[in-house]
Amino acid sequence: MSKKYEYIESSDYSGFALIEVIDIAGLVKFTEVNSIKFVFRKGAKDKESAPDEFFVTSGTVAYKIKAVGFIWLEDFNEAVQKGFPDSEGFYLAKKGGYTTYQEYIQTKDLGIDKKELFEKAKETGFVQYFNSFVVALQEMNIIFKWLINAAGSKQKMRQFMKKGKNLSDIGFAIVDINKWELFIIKAEP
Repeated sequence: MSKKYEYIESSDYSGFALIEVIDIAGLVKFTEVNSIKFVFRKGAKDKESAPDEFFVTSGTVAYKIKAVGFIWLEDFNEAVQKGFPDSEGFYLAKKGGYTTYQEYIQTKDLGIDKKELFEKAKETGFVQYFNSFVVALQEMNIIFKWLINAAGSKQKMRQFMKKGKNLSDIGFAIVDINKWELFIIKAEP
C-alpha cells in the first residue's frame, strides 16, 4: 500500500494546544482540507509497530487520536471504512488477502483459512447457501426458545417431547416450512 502521509516518530507534543479527535474520518478529512502531509507517531517501539497515538499539527494546535493498535493512519481509516471493529482483525484479514470485514468473518465462520478456498466456495454458491442455513438455525433457535417458554421450562419441554405430544397441544402450530423459513403462530385456545 502506498502511504498518503510521511511519518515522523515522536515522543512528545509539548508546546502545542491539544485537541483529542475521536473520529478518524474527520481527522483524515482535516488533513486533506489543510494539505497536511506529515503525521507524527507517538509512543511506537519501532517503525513497524503501532504507536500509542497519531497526531498532526496545524498552527499551534496538535490534533491527536488514539492509534488503537493501528500502525499507520491510512490503515486505521481503511479499517473503519471497511467495517473492521479493531486493528487485530484488520491486519489478519489483510494478511489473508481479504478486503472487507464481512468476507473475513464469513471465512472464519466457515472454518476456511485460505482466501482461494473462500473464493471457490463463493463461486459454487456454498457461501450463499451456508449463510441461509445459519439464518435458519438462528430462527430455529428462537422458535425453540418460544416453545420452551410455552411449555414452561426446558424440563417440561423434554417431558412433553418424550410423551410424543403435538405442538398444538401447547398452543402452537407450524403453518409453513418453505425455503428455510419457519412461521409459527400462537393457536387460539
